[in-house]
Amino acid sequence: MTTLSNLEHLCRSDHGLKHETRWGVEQLPGGVLRWTSPIGQVIVDEPPPVGPRFTDMPRTPAKPPKRTRSGRRREQREALAQAEADRLAGIAAPPPPPGSVWADHEPTPDEPSALF
Repeated sequence: MTTLSNLEHLCRSDHGLKHETRWGVEQLPGGVLRWTSPIGQVIVDEPPPVGPRFTDMPRTPAKPPKRTRSGRRREQREALAQAEADRLAGIAAPPPPPGSVWADHEPTPDEPSALF
């Protein structure tokens, strides 16, 4: 059975040498071929590294379903309703992340401190 692990790229003369004479060839990992002559001499043929290396890839996980426009708007309405409920309950908005543009900003007296 032919698989990715036992493919050999032989030229015409090497193919003839393998099948029509007493030379033997064994394929090692990485595409290395070990030729054995009729008198027992061993020659190792290492291919040069060229091109991409093909492997069997695992299946990718399924992507989540795309959100529809109505679904995005529903999420926005829910987020705004939660922010309004937090504002009415006196819960402050979370501070900006460290290193953001507004992390070290102090509001001036004429600048509102909240966006509500």
